[in-house]
Amino acid sequence: MIFGHLPDGLFMVFSGTNRALYAESILALYRAFYKAPDAVDVFKPEWFAVIRGLIEANPALAAGLNDNLEPGEEAPKDNEGRAGEVYRQLKKAGWLREKQKHLRTAVDMPTAAVFLCEALDRIDRNVSESIAGVIGGIAAIMAQIKKDPARNAHALGEARRSAESFIRRLRAIRSSLDEIDEMIMGAKDLNERLTNFIDIFVGKLVIQDFKAVMTSNHPYRRRFEIMSAIADIRANTEAVQAAAKAIFDAGMAANVAEAENKFRTDLNWLHGCFDKIDALFERITDHRTTLEGRLRNTIRYIDRSSPERAAKMLNATKTALALREEMIEAGEDPEEPGFAPIPLLERHGVWSEKTLATPAEQRREPEARPVKKITEPPEVALLRRLKRAYERRFEPSSAAIIGWLEQRIEAGTSCYASAIQIETLDDFLMLDAVRLLAIGARFGSNASLPGIPGWSVKVVPGQREDDWAAFANFEISRDASKRRPAQKE
Repeated sequence: MIFGHLPDGLFMVFSGTNRALYAESILALYRAFYKAPDAVDVFKPEWFAVIRGLIEANPALAAGLNDNLEPGEEAPKDNEGRAGEVYRQLKKAGWLREKQKHLRTAVDMPTAAVFLCEALDRIDRNVSESIAGVIGGIAAIMAQIKKDPARNAHALGEARRSAESFIRRLRAIRSSLDEIDEMIMGAKDLNERLTNFIDIFVGKLVIQDFKAVMTSNHPYRRRFEIMSAIADIRANTEAVQAAAKAIFDAGMAANVAEAENKFRTDLNWLHGCFDKIDALFERITDHRTTLEGRLRNTIRYIDRSSPERAAKMLNATKTALALREEMIEAGEDPEEPGFAPIPLLERHGVWSEKTLATPAEQRREPEARPVKKITEPPEVALLRRLKRAYERRFEPSSAAIIGWLEQRIEAGTSCYASAIQIETLDDFLMLDAVRLLAIGARFGSNASLPGIPGWSVKVVPGQREDDWAAFANFEISRDASKRRPAQKE
């Protein structure tokens, strides 16, 4: 339980009217003494000085400091007394802890309070600063692990935690967009809608959060670089074993097998994360585009009000002005309470239904008619088929991959991936699909390709480097007993 680590009254300072003062004081103390390496022993006068400086810079926060006063106790009237009261309440709630050191009083925060301050500080700095450089940092970690796995294996866990935090930030941004959408569409009038859009959507989210994500943290900038590094690490059995041994030597696993399993699990998670991150990112971008489109439509139609309504308002204004002048000339007071000019009162129709015109002919009864089948235009159907064919080129089926491999490898034989000739884009896409399947198979001495019966792969020395591709080499073997499955017509 989280409350087993936090003092019982830790949040009491946030329940009164001066909660903003205590929140700012806690953040000021944390930033002053927990972000510098030289602040090891901090004594009570220094803590007092920080609180007093905050109160002097923000006198409105400390106005009416009456929370938690003892019966008969007066509120402090100077900044020194206010700082002492804030310090006393923070100590009472469990945010501060005193310890006598020689003849002086050293003050510190409990561990749980420090972690909580770190979270509050991150929230106060907003998302844009807390996720700065995440994608670049993960790419750098994967490059270092690929270069020296034994030395940098421990950084893989930090890369995964950074990626998890980045995913949480993206989901938080998406949740914020939903909340902003509800606020904008639930506004009472146009002015409130524009205010919500400018102050919340543009001011707090787009300029700050999206700037951080769309620039240095755009998933597409380093996505394939990270995935390629992970694929190379997973394919290098010696590198994985060296990393597992380093993790075991550090005491982070019970045995080498557990360390290797943990290392491969983190690699697979990171690969899957960056393989699917584009879906979440595209949803955020589409939602943002929708909100911006609503703002453009609002501004586009803001000056297109009804001409009839404008004419009525102008005539009512002229009538009211003429009536006011007549009353002043007659010696009457137009400001008299309860006065309502007759020409401006709302009028209701008093006409009987019998005086209304009758329609020229009676309304016909609805009759059943066959519904005309809507046929898709041939050019639209052709375009749809072309799109499907284009998408299938980048995600070939198992049958297509088998057919392509059978044209290049005889039954009962094998071939190196580096020896397969690439002449067209389809050849490149097929070989890349085989490479991804080989990586997913976690091939060792001889592993079967998933979803491709009768074919297996194994690691071989060397690299394939040409104008088409560059990757670690592997051998593809075809079983003589397996035949190509019949394709459905």
